[in-house]
Amino acid sequence: MAETDEQLAHEWASGETVDLAIRRQSPPDDKTAFPGFMWLGGFKSDMAGTKADVMVQTAAEIGAPSLRFDYSGHGVSGGKFIHGTISRWVDESLSVLRAKTGGPQILVGSSMGGWIALRLMQRLRETGETHRVAALLLIAPAPDFTSELMEPAFSDAQRKALVRDGFFQEPTAYSDEPNVITRALIEDGRNNITLTPGLKLGCPIRILQGMA
Repeated sequence: MAETDEQLAHEWASGETVDLAIRRQSPPDDKTAFPGFMWLGGFKSDMAGTKADVMVQTAAEIGAPSLRFDYSGHGVSGGKFIHGTISRWVDESLSVLRAKTGGPQILVGSSMGGWIALRLMQRLRETGETHRVAALLLIAPAPDFTSELMEPAFSDAQRKALVRDGFFQEPTAYSDEPNVITRALIEDGRNNITLTPGLKLGCPIRILQGMA
C-alpha cells in the first residue's frame, strides 16, 4: 500500500483557515478487518518521524488503513507555531478524524499527542461519537504538560516575559531554532486539563513508557 498526500482546509473559531497536510494509506478496495491507525504527534514534532513511520509500516503489514498529519505550525502544514494552542490542535485533530477516516480508529498519540488523544475522546463523548475510536495507544504521553511540567520550571524572568511580551524563547536540543512559549499556550493548557478524578474515556488504552 502506498501513502497519498492530501490536504484539509480547517477553519479556526476566529474564522481563519489553515491547510493541514495529511498522508493517508488505504487497503485495496478499502476492505479491512482491522481498525485504522491515526497518528497524533508531539510538541514541535511532525509526521515524518520514525515512530510515525513504524505505525504506517505496521498498519500496511496487517492490511489496516493509516493516517498521519501535521498540526498547524508543525511540519508541512500551514499556520505559525506561535499561534498554536492545545485547543486549536485538538480541533484540527477532530476535523481530520471526521473528514478523512472511515470506521473506528486506534489513536496513536506520542508525547503531546497523548494529551490530544485524551481531549479528543472527551470531545467525542460530548458529541456521542465515541464509535469513531476503537482504542488509544499512547507513547510516553504528556497530558497537562504545560501546567504540570512547564509552568513549575519557569524562571522569574520567563514569567515576567510572558506577562510583558506574551512569549519567551528557550533553546531546545531538537532544533537549531529556539522554542517559543506563548502566554496563550500556557493559559489554554489550563483549560484543557485531563488528569482529574473521574476521567472516563470509554475505550481500551495501552501506554508505552520507559527510558529505553
